[in-house]
Amino acid sequence: MKRVISGMLCLCLMFILGGCEQSIQGESDVLYFDTQSIASNTSSITEMKDEYKIAQFNQYNSFASENGLDGDKVQVVGLLSEMEVLEEKGYAYLKQADGYEWLLIFGLESEIDIQEIEDSFMFRDFKAYGVYTGFSGTMQRPVIEVDKFECEGKEYVPTDFVKENDIGVSSTQTDKSNDTSSQTSTTPSSNVTSEEAVSSKDSMSSSEHKKRKWYGAGTHKVGVDIPAGEYYVTATSSVGGYYAVNADSKGDSILANDNFKTNGIITIEDGQYIELSRSKACLFSEIGGTTFTDGILQEGMYQVGKDIEAGEYKVHSTSDVDGYYAVVDGSGVSNKIITNDNFEGDTYLTVEEGQYLILTRCELLK
Repeated sequence: MKRVISGMLCLCLMFILGGCEQSIQGESDVLYFDTQSIASNTSSITEMKDEYKIAQFNQYNSFASENGLDGDKVQVVGLLSEMEVLEEKGYAYLKQADGYEWLLIFGLESEIDIQEIEDSFMFRDFKAYGVYTGFSGTMQRPVIEVDKFECEGKEYVPTDFVKENDIGVSSTQTDKSNDTSSQTSTTPSSNVTSEEAVSSKDSMSSSEHKKRKWYGAGTHKVGVDIPAGEYYVTATSSVGGYYAVNADSKGDSILANDNFKTNGIITIEDGQYIELSRSKACLFSEIGGTTFTDGILQEGMYQVGKDIEAGEYKVHSTSDVDGYYAVVDGSGVSNKIITNDNFEGDTYLTVEEGQYLILTRCELLK
């Protein structure tokens, strides 16, 4: 009898320990990349295109050890937001029209020019094809290792954006300094800064790949630290961004300010000061026009004629509280509101060329 009880206790103990081990293993799956499954699934892009299935977020929003979907070839569509580096890999958030976010991995930060991808595709209609590799416990999002992607009708692969070293040669090239035929043609001339260097990739025009100059968090004096002009300000935090334009350095003479979830547009003049918090800014002229994703333009600030066409649009509230929109005549510190509204459900608005549209807790339907 004692032996039977002892055997039963051992079996129970093994079951408990086995269950605990499995649970702990799942929780420690912080950011999982299965290089074997990725390697086996990265054959010809043309042959693979039709094999990528549309990913349903709820199916993949858990650890691969739980959902058993590791290695699935998937495709997702949304807007690409800020790119950063995690575990030496360049990644970006992809936000879908329904609000769900994915974590896209483009490759090693030491090899892929992450900044160039961000400059070229941020806040544009973006479709990614790749391999689902698990769930990031750190970032709390499902992860896709990108094989290729599409934007505005063109197709790219991450290696189209190979990082260059200080002399303008691809980091993946071997040392063939004496063989001029193997040199890249992207070395900037001596009188051009790295921020102004233009890529000569055949897949995109040089104007599309011009490096943007971003100004980060802090206070910048206009005309000294930052040129006067119209600026696109984008949030660098999930809680949103903030900017304030001051008449002087005392900080108590605010001419304009805004807390925003995604982006804002502001014109600043010499002698003013702009404070950026949880945000960064670059000249609006360097930003490509924003596009609709699945017929939806998300919360933000947009210029009519650049981001959207003039005309009538339906607006849909995305919040339990009222949605809000405003149509203004400009992006300066003294712009005037042409029309605005707090509304529930759906409403309609009409915008004209040269006006600016501000969407808060709502989205524009095409």
